[in-house]
Amino acid sequence: VGHWRLQQWGFVLMGSLFIGIGFFFDNLSTGILVTMYLGSSFFGQLGPNVKTFLIPAEIFLTEMRTICHGIAAASGKLGALIAIIMFNDYISNDLDIFLLSGYASFVAAVVTFWMIPETTGLDLYENDVKWHLILDGCKADYAGDANTPAFLSVYERNKQLCCHKAKHDGWMVAFGCVHWTHLQIVDASGGRERIE
Repeated sequence: VGHWRLQQWGFVLMGSLFIGIGFFFDNLSTGILVTMYLGSSFFGQLGPNVKTFLIPAEIFLTEMRTICHGIAAASGKLGALIAIIMFNDYISNDLDIFLLSGYASFVAAVVTFWMIPETTGLDLYENDVKWHLILDGCKADYAGDANTPAFLSVYERNKQLCCHKAKHDGWMVAFGCVHWTHLQIVDASGGRERIE
Protein backbone atom coordinates (compact mmCIF):
# COMPACT_ATOMS: atom_id res chain seq x y z
CA VAL A 1 0.00 0.00 0.00
CA GLY A 2 2.84 2.41 0.82
CA HIS A 3 3.55 4.71 3.74
CA TRP A 4 2.31 7.86 2.03
CA ARG A 5 -1.02 6.40 0.92
CA LEU A 6 -1.66 4.65 4.25
CA GLN A 7 -1.01 7.83 6.24
CA GLN A 8 -3.09 9.98 3.92
CA TRP A 9 -6.08 7.63 3.85
CA GLY A 10 -5.82 7.07 7.60
CA PHE A 11 -6.23 10.81 8.13
CA VAL A 12 -9.12 11.05 5.64
CA LEU A 13 -11.05 8.12 7.12
CA MET A 14 -10.39 9.17 10.71
CA GLY A 15 -11.47 12.74 9.92
CA SER A 16 -14.62 11.55 8.14
CA LEU A 17 -15.63 9.43 11.12
CA PHE A 18 -14.94 12.26 13.60
CA ILE A 19 -17.01 14.70 11.54
CA GLY A 20 -19.76 12.11 11.18
CA ILE A 21 -19.86 11.69 14.96
CA GLY A 22 -19.86 15.47 15.46
CA PHE A 23 -22.71 16.17 13.05
CA PHE A 24 -24.92 13.11 13.59
CA PHE A 25 -24.36 12.38 17.28
CA ASP A 26 -28.01 12.90 18.27
CA ASN A 27 -29.37 10.85 15.36
CA LEU A 28 -27.23 7.71 15.74
CA SER A 29 -27.66 4.74 18.04
CA THR A 30 -25.09 4.01 20.73
CA GLY A 31 -23.86 0.95 18.82
CA ILE A 32 -23.21 2.96 15.66
CA LEU A 33 -21.48 5.74 17.61
CA VAL A 34 -19.20 3.25 19.36
CA THR A 35 -18.45 1.54 16.04
CA MET A 36 -17.63 4.89 14.41
CA TYR A 37 -15.40 5.88 17.33
CA LEU A 38 -13.58 2.53 17.29
CA GLY A 39 -13.23 2.86 13.50
CA SER A 40 -11.66 6.30 13.90
CA SER A 41 -9.24 4.85 16.46
CA PHE A 42 -8.42 1.92 14.17
CA PHE A 43 -7.70 4.13 11.15
CA GLY A 44 -5.76 6.55 13.34
CA GLN A 45 -3.55 3.77 14.67
CA LEU A 46 -3.18 1.98 11.34
CA GLY A 47 -2.22 5.04 9.33
CA PRO A 48 -1.07 8.25 11.01
CA ASN A 49 0.10 6.83 14.34
CA VAL A 50 2.32 4.13 12.84
CA LYS A 51 3.50 6.17 9.89
CA THR A 52 4.47 9.24 11.90
CA PHE A 53 7.04 6.99 13.58
CA LEU A 54 8.19 5.12 10.46
CA ILE A 55 8.47 8.00 8.00
CA PRO A 56 10.92 10.13 10.08
CA ALA A 57 13.02 7.02 10.64
CA GLU A 58 13.37 6.60 6.86
CA ILE A 59 13.60 10.07 5.35
CA PHE A 60 16.45 11.52 7.42
CA LEU A 61 20.17 10.93 7.00
CA THR A 62 21.40 7.96 9.08
CA GLU A 63 23.79 10.08 11.18
CA MET A 64 20.98 12.49 12.04
CA ARG A 65 18.08 10.06 12.11
CA THR A 66 17.67 9.75 15.88
CA ILE A 67 17.92 13.50 16.46
CA CYS A 68 15.46 14.33 13.69
CA HIS A 69 13.12 11.53 14.75
CA GLY A 70 13.21 12.91 18.29
CA ILE A 71 12.43 16.41 17.06
CA ALA A 72 9.52 15.06 15.00
CA ALA A 73 8.18 13.10 17.98
CA ALA A 74 8.58 16.08 20.32
CA SER A 75 6.73 18.29 17.82
CA GLY A 76 3.84 15.83 17.83
CA LYS A 77 3.73 15.80 21.63
CA LEU A 78 3.83 19.61 21.72
CA GLY A 79 0.95 19.72 19.24
CA ALA A 80 -1.05 17.34 21.44
CA LEU A 81 -0.36 19.51 24.49
CA ILE A 82 -1.48 22.66 22.68
CA ALA A 83 -4.65 20.88 21.52
CA ILE A 84 -5.46 19.74 25.06
CA ILE A 85 -5.01 23.26 26.41
CA MET A 86 -7.12 24.75 23.63
CA PHE A 87 -9.84 22.11 23.99
CA ASN A 88 -10.01 22.69 27.72
CA ASP A 89 -10.02 26.50 27.61
CA TYR A 90 -11.90 27.38 24.43
CA ILE A 91 -14.27 24.54 23.57
CA SER A 92 -17.11 23.74 25.90
CA ASN A 93 -19.13 21.38 23.69
CA ASP A 94 -17.81 17.82 23.29
CA LEU A 95 -19.25 17.56 19.78
CA ASP A 96 -17.15 20.53 18.70
CA ILE A 97 -14.06 18.57 19.75
CA PHE A 98 -15.02 15.80 17.31
CA LEU A 99 -15.59 18.35 14.54
CA LEU A 100 -12.32 20.17 15.21
CA SER A 101 -10.45 16.85 15.31
CA GLY A 102 -12.02 15.88 12.01
CA TYR A 103 -11.06 19.16 10.36
CA ALA A 104 -7.53 18.84 11.75
CA SER A 105 -7.35 15.33 10.25
CA PHE A 106 -8.30 16.71 6.83
CA VAL A 107 -5.62 19.41 7.11
CA ALA A 108 -3.11 16.69 8.04
CA ALA A 109 -4.21 14.65 5.00
CA VAL A 110 -3.52 17.66 2.75
CA VAL A 111 -0.11 18.23 4.36
CA THR A 112 0.66 14.51 3.93
CA PHE A 113 -0.43 14.63 0.28
CA TRP A 114 1.66 17.70 -0.47
CA MET A 115 4.79 17.35 1.69
CA ILE A 116 5.51 13.70 2.59
CA PRO A 117 7.69 11.64 0.22
CA GLU A 118 6.96 7.97 -0.45
CA THR A 119 9.82 5.80 0.81
CA THR A 120 8.30 2.36 0.28
CA GLY A 121 10.70 0.45 -1.97
CA LEU A 122 13.48 3.04 -1.74
CA ASP A 123 16.86 1.77 -0.57
CA LEU A 124 17.70 3.89 2.46
CA TYR A 125 21.32 4.00 1.30
CA GLU A 126 20.15 6.03 -1.72
CA ASN A 127 18.49 8.49 0.63
CA ASP A 128 21.76 8.78 2.59
CA VAL A 129 23.75 9.46 -0.60
CA LYS A 130 21.28 12.20 -1.56
CA TRP A 131 21.42 13.77 1.91
CA HIS A 132 25.23 13.73 1.99
CA LEU A 133 25.34 15.59 -1.33
CA ILE A 134 22.73 18.10 -0.14
CA LEU A 135 24.72 18.79 3.03
CA ASP A 136 27.91 19.18 0.98
CA GLY A 137 26.19 21.78 -1.19
CA CYS A 138 26.14 19.47 -4.20
CA LYS A 139 22.42 18.71 -4.46
CA ALA A 140 22.43 18.86 -8.26
CA ASP A 141 25.06 16.10 -8.44
CA TYR A 142 22.67 13.43 -7.18
CA ALA A 143 20.94 11.45 -9.94
CA GLY A 144 19.89 8.25 -8.14
CA ASP A 145 16.61 6.56 -7.27
CA ALA A 146 15.71 9.01 -4.48
CA ASN A 147 15.10 11.67 -7.17
CA THR A 148 12.65 9.61 -9.20
CA PRO A 149 9.10 10.99 -9.02
CA ALA A 150 7.82 7.86 -7.25
CA PHE A 151 9.96 8.70 -4.21
CA LEU A 152 9.44 12.47 -4.09
CA SER A 153 6.70 14.43 -2.38
CA VAL A 154 4.15 16.18 -4.58
CA TYR A 155 5.77 19.48 -3.57
CA GLU A 156 9.20 18.25 -4.70
CA ARG A 157 7.81 16.95 -8.00
CA ASN A 158 6.07 20.24 -8.74
CA LYS A 159 9.14 22.22 -7.71
CA GLN A 160 11.21 20.27 -10.22
CA LEU A 161 8.71 20.88 -13.01
CA CYS A 162 7.44 24.42 -12.67
CA CYS A 163 10.13 26.87 -11.60
CA HIS A 164 13.12 26.42 -13.86
CA LYS A 165 14.29 23.53 -15.94
CA ALA A 166 18.02 23.50 -16.23
CA LYS A 167 19.33 21.98 -19.40
CA HIS A 168 22.89 21.40 -20.51
CA ASP A 169 23.31 22.54 -24.09
CA GLY A 170 26.60 20.89 -25.07
CA TRP A 171 29.10 23.02 -23.19
CA MET A 172 31.53 21.71 -20.59
CA VAL A 173 30.16 20.58 -17.24
CA ALA A 174 32.61 19.62 -14.51
CA PHE A 175 31.15 17.35 -11.86
CA GLY A 176 32.24 17.14 -8.26
CA CYS A 177 30.32 19.99 -6.84
CA VAL A 178 28.50 21.22 -9.95
CA HIS A 179 30.71 23.75 -11.65
CA TRP A 180 28.71 24.81 -14.67
CA THR A 181 30.65 26.80 -17.23
CA HIS A 182 27.62 27.25 -19.43
CA LEU A 183 24.05 26.54 -18.46
CA GLN A 184 20.84 27.21 -20.26
CA ILE A 185 17.73 27.78 -18.14
CA VAL A 186 14.33 27.29 -19.69
CA ASP A 187 11.59 28.98 -17.70
CA ALA A 188 7.92 27.99 -17.70
CA SER A 189 7.06 30.45 -20.48
CA GLY A 190 9.66 28.95 -22.82
CA GLY A 191 12.00 31.95 -22.65
CA ARG A 192 15.70 31.16 -22.44
CA GLU A 193 18.25 32.84 -20.27
CA ARG A 194 21.98 32.19 -20.57
CA ILE A 195 24.11 32.06 -17.49
CA GLU A 196 27.89 32.05 -17.91
